[in-house]
Amino acid sequence: MQLCEAVAARGVPMMAAMLLVSADMGICADSRSFARIFGVEHALVMRELVAMEIEMRLVTIPRRDTRSQRLHFALTPAAVDLLAHAGVQASGQTADQT
Repeated sequence: MQLCEAVAARGVPMMAAMLLVSADMGICADSRSFARIFGVEHALVMRELVAMEIEMRLVTIPRRDTRSQRLHFALTPAAVDLLAHAGVQASGQTADQT
C-alpha cells in the first residue's frame, strides 16, 4: 500500500496507482481480474485504464476481449520509471519511520 500511496503522491489517481502496482507485482494484468480482486466495478477499471493509456501514457492495451470486455494491459517505460522512483520514495519513508 505504501508504494500505491507513493505513486499517487506523484499526481496519479489512486486506482491508477493500484493498477500499476498490481501489474508490476504480478497480481493481475487485466481489468476483470483487478475488479474482482479489489471489489471495484469493472466499468470503472476499464475507464481508468483507457485514461491511463490515452491521457497518461502509463499503460498499453494490447488485447481487448469483445465478449467479456476484459482489457489486458501492460506497463509502458514511463510507468516502470514512475514505479521505480516511487519505490525509492516509499522505501525511504519506511526507513525514516523506523
